[in-house]
Amino acid sequence: MSRLGNQVLVAGNITKDIKDFGPTQEGGKGHIAFSIAVNPKNDQGNPSFFDVAVYDGRSISDIKRNVTKGSYIVVSGYLNTR
Repeated sequence: MSRLGNQVLVAGNITKDIKDFGPTQEGGKGHIAFSIAVNPKNDQGNPSFFDVAVYDGRSISDIKRNVTKGSYIVVSGYLNTR
């Protein structure tokens, strides 16, 4: 199934330290999670918050090495609601 109709691009600042969820079993893949705050363009109103989970191994290592709380980041992916 194509995800072309469900793509999102979010740019903002990381609000908390990145949580690292290592592999749950030997040989399994882990993931990281963090939140992004996006301020409104006109500086009126409240920021929007997005929870992000990253499962791609190379992206995980790059993010863990270069991104900390307060860093500005642009994330491209797809939306999943609960």
